[in-house]
Amino acid sequence: MKKLIPILIVIFFVLLIGRAYHTLYYFSTTSMAQVPIEKNDSFALAVTDSLVLPLDSMTSPGVAVNEQYISFEGKSNLAFLNFVSRNIYLYDLHHNAIINVIHLDSLGFSAEDGVQGFCMITPDSVLIYSYKKSRWTLIHEQKGKLAQGDMGMDKHSFLTVYPFVTTYAPMQYDHENKQVYFTGPSTAFGDYTRDKQRNVLISLNLQTGQATNHVNYPETYWQANWGGLAGFERLSYCLNPTDGLLVFSFMADHTLTIYNTEDGSIDHAIAPSTFFTPLKSFDFHPMLVDFHKPEIEQRYAQSFAYLNIVYDPYRKMYYRFTDFPSDSGQKQNSIILLTDRFERVGEIVLPANRYNINNYFVSETGFFIKRKDVHNDESLVYDCFQPEHIKSADHP
Repeated sequence: MKKLIPILIVIFFVLLIGRAYHTLYYFSTTSMAQVPIEKNDSFALAVTDSLVLPLDSMTSPGVAVNEQYISFEGKSNLAFLNFVSRNIYLYDLHHNAIINVIHLDSLGFSAEDGVQGFCMITPDSVLIYSYKKSRWTLIHEQKGKLAQGDMGMDKHSFLTVYPFVTTYAPMQYDHENKQVYFTGPSTAFGDYTRDKQRNVLISLNLQTGQATNHVNYPETYWQANWGGLAGFERLSYCLNPTDGLLVFSFMADHTLTIYNTEDGSIDHAIAPSTFFTPLKSFDFHPMLVDFHKPEIEQRYAQSFAYLNIVYDPYRKMYYRFTDFPSDSGQKQNSIILLTDRFERVGEIVLPANRYNINNYFVSETGFFIKRKDVHNDESLVYDCFQPEHIKSADHP
């Protein structure tokens, strides 16, 4: 009998693994169809100026992230996070000079917190997100900690969204309804019901501390494996505070997903690129992503993808980034121009290897994108873009 016990244990695990393998079925390869594109562009983006901001001895261009333009009481400031020193710098854009440094270490944050992003709530208060603890903290520069809380969700639920904060997916503060928004891309499970319910948006009520989930991955992502965050599951979003809209750009989706913060309704708008080439999902199960990273990286390097979405409230335009392989084999970026009614009016190609498209901000002056070809460790350099009407025989 004792000899049978190990045999029975082995049989049990073989059956269990067989059941799991049957459950983790392979996906059939999914293609994204070609969408007709209007060729008659009427607008382009043109460089009209440059901005040079001096850096202190603790900051290099590579560690400056999460740029945020702040306009309070008639003052024009730019803030960014040095994620190494855990300092938040505020610049006076009228004088191109540092006017304040918020030292997060002195406010109780350490490397163990994993500070990933911030959001200025008032000129003196800032919301900090620590990704290692999935924790938000509201800090006042003089009064210290005002409030703190975890995201308040069931960490064992497959619907849980953990925030992922970057410049292209920042914390967005809506002054009208006192809500802070985060995005959190989540991995596919390979289960139709679950994949339909994958959330990407967290809404945090600063007054109550309650966090709720909204917005799902679009249908393109259901029952298809797009390679996780290393592949095509990353997303970007922006806030249009005037119309109360959050607009999402998914890497493998022609359409923009539009969430109305007032009534919770969801709409879609097609915003395709001229440079689009058909995309295919992967044919291995999404739970096996870690075993296929070289394949994912190669596919991504050879494929088109939609990237960041930016709203420009001063010119009432949306800018949607893409990247695509050029004839030389290198990746290049384009920017699709849309009106605030999501009408496609143009697309430009950025010069190769000139810009860091994940570092940008919008102000009254224009749309600023950080240069990466300027080899200067003492300053940040941005080019200022403005939409310009294209004059031609068709567009006098």
